Amino acid sequence: MNARLQAVLAAHFDPRHGSPYWLARERELGFRVRDRVRSVDDLALFGPFDLTALSRHPVEHFLPTGVRATPGLVLAETGGTSGEPRPIAWSAEDFEAAFIAPFQRRVAASHFDGGHWLWLGPGGPHVIGRAAQRIAQLTTGTDAFSVDFDPRWFRQLAPGSLARTRYLEHVLEQALRVLKGQDIRYLFATPVVLGALAPRLTEAQRARVRFIYLGGMPLGADAMRAVGAAFPAAQCLAGYGNTLFG
Repeated sequence: MNARLQAVLAAHFDPRHGSPYWLARERELGFRVRDRVRSVDDLALFGPFDLTALSRHPVEHFLPTGVRATPGLVLAETGGTSGEPRPIAWSAEDFEAAFIAPFQRRVAASHFDGGHWLWLGPGGPHVIGRAAQRIAQLTTGTDAFSVDFDPRWFRQLAPGSLARTRYLEHVLEQALRVLKGQDIRYLFATPVVLGALAPRLTEAQRARVRFIYLGGMPLGADAMRAVGAAFPAAQCLAGYGNTLFG
């Protein structure tokens, strides 16, 4: 990890090719970062990171010159759970390492024979939608069918309100249409959406599901048992991450 840290610092704090934000931060700190920060423990010398900086600066200000010139950068924004959405850029390599490789390692012994994924979750600026499509391509050779669920809008609707109920109903109606017309064998969803969807599926539709990937929120033992009871033929994997860290 310390060797990786030194490579990252060398890129960001290079006087000619480093990232504008971190070079300016180094001037504020008043010391040469690469001399003082030698291990992970030394990162405390930076002090807390000001998350609002991600919104005040163009994303390029956080990228070294070499990274800015790299093809295939993945641009995304956080979901807004902890405040104003923040932009971020991933290299293609780091995107794979953060979001795709952990899934691949976990399901190495699983079989995805025919059929399609149905992704019930955020699209647009959210990185998880891109991860879902990448996982679908790797496991089935095609994109996932998808129903867009906007968490930023959903969080603005009061719990128990007619507006929130109608929005969830809109998502479920689209999912049911896809499940009726397509050979859906793999589901990627949040526990809330899946819990609302399961009672509306026929026994045959639920029996056809072979794999469920749950994410986006904590999942207790009782909820996992309920998923298992509703989808008796499915393997179930729960995972969690965030846009900034994978």
